[in-house]
Amino acid sequence: MNQEFNNDPSKITQENIDNSIGTTPSNVTGVENNPTNVVQTNIDSSIGTNPSNIAGGFDNGPVMEEKRSKTPLLIGLGVIIVFLIGIGVFFYFNGHKTQNIYYKTIDEFADALKENVGTVNKEVKDVLGSEMELSLNLKTNDSDMKALANILNKLKLTVNAEASAKDKKIYASVGAKYNNGNLINGELLVNNNSIYGNVKDLYNRPIKLYEDDALSEIWNVTDTTDYDTIITEMAKIIKSSLKEEYFTKTEEKITVLGSEVAVYNHTLKLNGDQIYEIENALMDGMLNDEALLKALANVAEIEMSELKTNLTDAKSSIEKDDRTLESNIYVNKKNDKLEMANVKISGAGVDETLALNKSAEDTFDILVSNTKVGTFTNTENNMELKINYEDTTLNFQITKQGNSTDITISAEAEGITMELILSDNDGAGTLKLRINVPEADVDLTLNATYKEKDINKVTEFSTSNYIKLEDMTENDYNSMMEKLQNNQNLLNLIQDIMSIEQSLPGSLGM
Repeated sequence: MNQEFNNDPSKITQENIDNSIGTTPSNVTGVENNPTNVVQTNIDSSIGTNPSNIAGGFDNGPVMEEKRSKTPLLIGLGVIIVFLIGIGVFFYFNGHKTQNIYYKTIDEFADALKENVGTVNKEVKDVLGSEMELSLNLKTNDSDMKALANILNKLKLTVNAEASAKDKKIYASVGAKYNNGNLINGELLVNNNSIYGNVKDLYNRPIKLYEDDALSEIWNVTDTTDYDTIITEMAKIIKSSLKEEYFTKTEEKITVLGSEVAVYNHTLKLNGDQIYEIENALMDGMLNDEALLKALANVAEIEMSELKTNLTDAKSSIEKDDRTLESNIYVNKKNDKLEMANVKISGAGVDETLALNKSAEDTFDILVSNTKVGTFTNTENNMELKINYEDTTLNFQITKQGNSTDITISAEAEGITMELILSDNDGAGTLKLRINVPEADVDLTLNATYKEKDINKVTEFSTSNYIKLEDMTENDYNSMMEKLQNNQNLLNLIQDIMSIEQSLPGSLGM
């Protein structure tokens, strides 16, 4: 994340987006950095299990369930348009007075997704490595929990992880300490479709833990061709389903921060017939796009015939009703900055509005049906989103300074607080995850320090004399237990755990 944030939320560039949703947090372990998994999950859930979701939240259940599915954020088309407006806040820049801002939003977002997938693809094909140290800190005033805290707070874990998708190998060494004394050290090696463990302190041979040809499928993530196809083709289909006649652009004057501002009002307005037409056009576009169907089938790992059946069933579930939708994006005529945006969905038991209203030069209020639920702020080195809705709060902040990036995510719901803080400086940094449950008198923090390694090859240990896990004998296990019993640090841990068990009500120690 080496790019500075633009101080105009409507002008965040391609590089900003790549850096904002890029690789730093997920590279903490150095093993997996694959947002395509998210795409896979979405496709599986949309196509594999509930094809009606594709049509925009409609299902084949009772009428009551169908009506319930048409709330603003669950109506398929509404989700698309609201999402486009939200993304448009970040992607619209450089004016292009004659270009449809909604089409431009789709193109920019598709390009950003493809760029990000390409970046991940390149990194996955590289040899990745990282070192990490983990520790826990449990705070409590509960007498029973204090004994547990005393144990957890003495544990430390060191992890060295390496991965190479092109070589089909993953290596990890793990070292555990208790009260600064060594507990056990072990190694794990994934080689194509086999997993081996190696614990020299306990056993003199590597152990084959698992072997299955299906395991080799994890290496297929290195080919992003299908994801590029899905992104490209879906962008085309969405654009073609949104006819030019649905859009207008007018010159208006609106009041922003107490001053009159000349703006372009980019409007998308749809009635029930047009929404029904768009939903059918989306489904027809997918059904008639062989390249898209092939890519979706490959990613979802289902037969083409099954995919087509699911899409056809989804199309047949589309219903016409009295929904209407209108969205407006107001852009300053002079400097092309976003001044305001909103989308209103009404009909079919729904009448709500989502809006972004400028409340300061770099800040927008987020309103749902005229009720403020949060704010979005974006300055040169800081981006922050705050949501406070129905007793749930969420704060997300990215602060940038040179090569250093701080990311903070905090949330509170039903009295439980969660906080994640990541501080990264060019591939090295700290991670803190804190969970506070006042009702249980628990305040637990996971602390981690990490550093990326520059390596050319994944570390391996010899597996030539391995033994299969299922072939290990009783003598093997007895020998391992004897060695464990000679580890004083491990015995100390076991004794501390047993002391907790004996202090519990109903135990023999009572």
